[in-house]
Amino acid sequence: MARLIIKNGYLKSGSSQATAHLNNLVKYIATRDGVVFIHKNPNDHATLKQEKLIQDILREFPSLKESHEYEDYKKILLWKTQVNL
Repeated sequence: MARLIIKNGYLKSGSSQATAHLNNLVKYIATRDGVVFIHKNPNDHATLKQEKLIQDILREFPSLKESHEYEDYKKILLWKTQVNL
């Protein structure tokens, strides 16, 4: 049965001890027994709900259009459009 690990703690940033602790925690969560990686097909398109969410977020925060993540998203959309022609 799948279990979810929730860590509600405050780790003060900046100290090497906190950084090491956080690195160990992330490594443990990612490599523990029972982890199932979901490999998405890179040819999958965003769902209508995802597209609407992206548009809503961009309407609320127009400066995000300048982010690297949005630039990558636009490149993928352009590539998929060109492939489907």
